[in-house]
Amino acid sequence: MAELKRKVSSGRAFGTNVKMISAEETKEKMPLIEQDMVQGAMWDPDAGLVIPRSQTVAGKLVDQAEASGELKVFQNTEATGLKIAEGRIQAVETSRGTIAADAVVVCAGLWGRLVAQMAGEDLPIMPVDHPLSFFGPYEEFAGTGKEIGYPLLRDQGNSAYLRDTGDPTTAEGGQIEWGYYEEKDPRLVHPKDLLEKGESHWSPSQRDLELEQIIEPLERAMELTPILGELGWNERHSFNGLLQVTADGGPSIGESPKTRGLWYAEAVWVKDGPGVAKVLVDMMTDGVAEMDINSIDIARYYPMQKTPEYIRGRCYESAFKIYNPAVHNREPYTQGRGLRRSPFWQREEELGGYFMELAGWERAHGYAANEHLLEKYADQVPVRENKWDNRHFWRVSNAEHLAMSEGAGMINLSHFAVYDVSGNDAETLMEYACVAKVGGTTAIGKGIYTHFLDQEGGVRADLTVLRLAEDRFRIVDGADAGNRDCVWLQRMAQDHNWSVFIED
Repeated sequence: MAELKRKVSSGRAFGTNVKMISAEETKEKMPLIEQDMVQGAMWDPDAGLVIPRSQTVAGKLVDQAEASGELKVFQNTEATGLKIAEGRIQAVETSRGTIAADAVVVCAGLWGRLVAQMAGEDLPIMPVDHPLSFFGPYEEFAGTGKEIGYPLLRDQGNSAYLRDTGDPTTAEGGQIEWGYYEEKDPRLVHPKDLLEKGESHWSPSQRDLELEQIIEPLERAMELTPILGELGWNERHSFNGLLQVTADGGPSIGESPKTRGLWYAEAVWVKDGPGVAKVLVDMMTDGVAEMDINSIDIARYYPMQKTPEYIRGRCYESAFKIYNPAVHNREPYTQGRGLRRSPFWQREEELGGYFMELAGWERAHGYAANEHLLEKYADQVPVRENKWDNRHFWRVSNAEHLAMSEGAGMINLSHFAVYDVSGNDAETLMEYACVAKVGGTTAIGKGIYTHFLDQEGGVRADLTVLRLAEDRFRIVDGADAGNRDCVWLQRMAQDHNWSVFIED
């Protein structure tokens, strides 16, 4: 309940109409639940639901685009390769011939990673089993024409959800649908191991489901919604639907860091499809999106975050955090740790460093050795009473800050991204990208804190630029933004045909 109340507070802060409701109100809105098992619920009247089924919606959109004459569709045509020359996409090779193109968008869903590998790169994405079961027949909404009658029920404590499928005459209608996200041992599937069309019972994205795989959470679900036990399990229609999980929970959107003209829109849920398409079109035509895409930009990943071991480990961890337990915004990953450690790491560990990870770096957020400072600054260091607010936060860091304000100390900044820009046009590029004057009369050896601006004048990054020579600059950037900004700067130089060398 505390977690639901926290979510309601957050939702209200963003202007939604979400609210807490009683067990009685919950029963009124969702009659299928066992009221005695419910303390209360979070009610979101504005939550969206894709109606009708997602595959139907997607199919209709494709049909509309084809009918408009703006889209040409080649069904049952396999992409067998990508033709790339001098770092730019040239064509797509298919089982029916070659299609020349100077812009290619990869939105191949579960198979996107295989297409990326044709270009010599990888995507931090893995398909995962999502058990989906149907129970019926359920004819409560017969004759209504509805695709869904009751609100969708999320039982996140059981990592599951439930909904009716409406009128029996609609797609998949006349049933109760129960979905589950495996939270103990998610079953990842590498795209290369997906069955071919014709080898699977249904679509290659649908795998066989055994009742034993879901029996424990299903039994818990039957206690909350007894109708699941009263109706028959439709084994023939139940399956493991493959979803995509990613190394940090976000999609991969944007132009390939390696190949110009090759664009990605991967790990996108159907409800997000139209928005992602708008973002991608804006980037392809105007060079910039109307919204901040830093957290979903494909260039955010460093090369060492694209190894098979890292991808599998992080995706595995992301998979069992989809629904339950509640994930704190500062929740650290346990997989893919220790990739980058500074020369001071051993000493920091000896001092009792409280380590978190950013862009592969292990960063201490405070030291146990300094906790004696909490006595000295007890009246100046606030205590966070709320348990949630106190997670993954070390109060000693505030005391350390006060001690440094009064004296001196050393801060480890090894995790900052550092890259050099040199060459005949280095000054031109840096003057173009930066708000502050970093070239011209700027003295060699001087460091300037400034911003990168995109071509629309929007803030791209905040960073420090040091002038090392007339034609050489060093950029000190945030660890999480470093690779993304470095790639952006390289593209800027290419687009203007400036002669520069950018080195990480």
